Formats: sequence, C-alpha cells, structure tokens
Amino acid sequence: METIGLDMQVALEEKFGIEPVKLTGIVASGQNSLTAGMKTFVMKHGSGEIEAILLKQKDFSGSSLQSFVVKQLGSDLSAAHGMAGTQASEIAGFSADYLVKRIVNAFQEADVSKDLDGICAFIGIDKNLLKMVNSPVGKMFGKFF
Repeated sequence: METIGLDMQVALEEKFGIEPVKLTGIVASGQNSLTAGMKTFVMKHGSGEIEAILLKQKDFSGSSLQSFVVKQLGSDLSAAHGMAGTQASEIAGFSADYLVKRIVNAFQEADVSKDLDGICAFIGIDKNLLKMVNSPVGKMFGKFF
C-alpha cells in the first residue's frame, strides 16, 4: 500500500504538474478522505460492491462506489486546499481510479484466496465484523449515523 501511495504521488505530479510541496498535503488529505469515504460507503451500503470490484466481478468505473468516493474526495480537496471545483474533481477522479486499479491488482497478485476470506486477510479485517456490517441491522445503523 505504501508503494501504491508513492507511485500515485509521482503520477499526480506528472499528470497535473502539482508542486512537490503542495502534493504532500494533497495526498495526505486525499488518503484521509478516501479512507473515510470508503468506511462511510460500507456502513451505508455494505461491502458487496467493494468485494465484487476486488474479485473483478464488477468494474469500479461507473459504480456507485466510484461516484460516492470521487464526490467526497473532490469536495474535501476543494475545502482543504482551496482548489477550483473542476480541478478538485479531475484530481479526485484520477486518484480514485488509480488507487482502486492498483489495489485490485495487488489483491489479485496477493497470496490469498479470491473470496471473502481472502479479502478480509488482504485488508486485515475480521470476517465476523464484516458480516455484522453487511447485516440488515448493520446497514440500518450505518444509514442512521
């Protein structure tokens, strides 16, 4: 994951010409935003779509997850770094696509089973916790909060 983050910094600098000094702050706030956005998405919608994306049963492009995460990231980049909405949206879209593609590839190359057990091992979360979040009660609480 650390390598993916460093590679993304290089990709952002090359694609958008962001100065290295500014890039560090953008990447840090982007990581926080993406992590929070993914957690919020899972709490509201369960992990089914993320699982399907990791297992290559569904494309990230055009997914509800992509829409949710890009919107959240764009808004956070705009607020934290004073970026114009268009620039923040472009960086958010590029970053989310880049990271998810690299994470999916890393999962596919990892020495874990290509099922829910493997996903839990890869991410480092307890399968029972994920089942609880995916339950109807878990989703209800996620939407409530």
